[in-house]
Amino acid sequence: MQILKRDGRKVEFDRQKIVNAIKKSFRSVDGEVSDYASEKAENIADYIAQRVNESDKPFDVEMIQDLVEHGLMSCKRKDVAKAYILYRDERNRNRKNTIDDTVNNIVNVSDIYWTSENANKNPRLNTTQRDYIAGEVSKDATDRYLLPKDIVEANKAGILHFHK
Repeated sequence: MQILKRDGRKVEFDRQKIVNAIKKSFRSVDGEVSDYASEKAENIADYIAQRVNESDKPFDVEMIQDLVEHGLMSCKRKDVAKAYILYRDERNRNRKNTIDDTVNNIVNVSDIYWTSENANKNPRLNTTQRDYIAGEVSKDATDRYLLPKDIVEANKAGILHFHK
């Protein structure tokens, strides 16, 4: 049984990762892992393992996390489901928000790309940095909020070029 990671790699399915994630959610709410929490974690992990095993195509990480959410929502502890969903949302925002790193590279002139992006611009000038930052923030917002995901993926794959 293999799953597809976010970076495209295929790895062996690890049921224990699901159990651990669910227990962490219970621990974040209760401060401990009760017998009920352990039992619920095992049951949800068993269900997901069965679904992955029966599938003819690999599950991806997002699909597994969706199943964990549904499993937690089906139990009486909606507060734990909420904690899991909020944590997952925060991780997704952090994973996708690489604009902070880009802005830092522009301001600190620490990336060779920004020092050679345009021979007619001095990358140490505030006006040049402002222009670069505005462009990068605009691209990031366009990808995350304005364009449909299939267009963004086609642009990244080079199938089409969307000028942002």
